[in-house]
Amino acid sequence: LKGVYADLGALNEEWGTGFADWEEVEPIHLEEAQSLGQLPRWADHRLHMEKVFLDMHLFGSEVIREIDPLARVGFDGAWYTSSWVGYDFWDLMNNLEFMGVYFPPEQLEQMRSFKRPGTSIGTWYGGYVWGGFGAYGHFKYAPQREEDFQRYWPWHLLLHGCDGAWWFHAFGLSECAIAPDMSIYPIFRHTIEEVNEIKSGVARLLLN
Repeated sequence: LKGVYADLGALNEEWGTGFADWEEVEPIHLEEAQSLGQLPRWADHRLHMEKVFLDMHLFGSEVIREIDPLARVGFDGAWYTSSWVGYDFWDLMNNLEFMGVYFPPEQLEQMRSFKRPGTSIGTWYGGYVWGGFGAYGHFKYAPQREEDFQRYWPWHLLLHGCDGAWWFHAFGLSECAIAPDMSIYPIFRHTIEEVNEIKSGVARLLLN
């Protein structure tokens, strides 16, 4: 906060507080911030937690590159978009070399818009049968187990600058690509056909 505000007086003016010393400064929950009329105080805390989230990944990157200097380091499985999850996509995409999300369209667009050259990005899709992000007030994504979706999504990713399409999952009791007798389920065959077409040369042409 000392790097954000010129002095304690500036912080007090912004937060609507009357701290006499920096040691008194502390965050509060959203409900308390709303009742006190101190929303900037809560917002600064959330911004700080986004920095903590990024710093954690930067630390991990340093450790990994001590072993593999050429590693592309990042994370996947970004959850829904809100003020509580810690995702500042601008900072993440300007510091990580790899990132993947689930289905929120705004996250895919932010990855595409902010990523640096050479950064690998993609999304999960596949045999999902559950309600997805609609449960969080986001959106109901297309039925993923239908042929149209399985053929569409790899192209959707390619046209949004992605070089990865991650299918969930290979084996299991449900939502899988391969049956117990080792045959491939039709939904996975559909997406394989499209991915093979993309990898035949279209992807290299479009991504470069």
